[in-house]
Amino acid sequence: IIGFDIETGDKTLEVSVEGYSVHPSSQSPDGSYWIQGNSNYNNPSNPQITDMHNNLGCYDLLNNTYKAQKTGDLMLSKVVHSSAANSAYGIARRSGIESVIEFQIDPFASSRTIAEEKDGYYILAIAIDEKTGLLAYSYAGGAKGIKIVDIETGALKKNISLNQEFATLDFG
Repeated sequence: IIGFDIETGDKTLEVSVEGYSVHPSSQSPDGSYWIQGNSNYNNPSNPQITDMHNNLGCYDLLNNTYKAQKTGDLMLSKVVHSSAANSAYGIARRSGIESVIEFQIDPFASSRTIAEEKDGYYILAIAIDEKTGLLAYSYAGGAKGIKIVDIETGALKKNISLNQEFATLDFG
């Protein structure tokens, strides 16, 4: 993970995650940590790796150390931080099921599944609106569209069927 100062172009951050390819990552709103999804594939120089693993890491930028790392079969493809709570949201792939999940930052743990898509559907993007308590995600597969759910309960509020795929979403 490399950070740059937009004005000067100077490198401000470099976090090495040896043996891992960093896929999605996102900095917390207060700038104190990163959450990242990694994949790594058999790496003889790292004895902890014996097969493909999908990992979640939480890197403490202030202390230049890992807060936590979780290894498992969860592949994270997007990360969105909450600005008000000690949590982040991500799109996870596990055993052919796409999910929107919530992560607690401290202690670092996957806390719950908010929504799932099965039967060949996949989730492309997520966005949260903490003022209204809503989470939106775009999906594709047999059909395409956007679903809006309640963040706390996961209850479906609206399903907007569209014949388009959306790679990014945002509440305006």
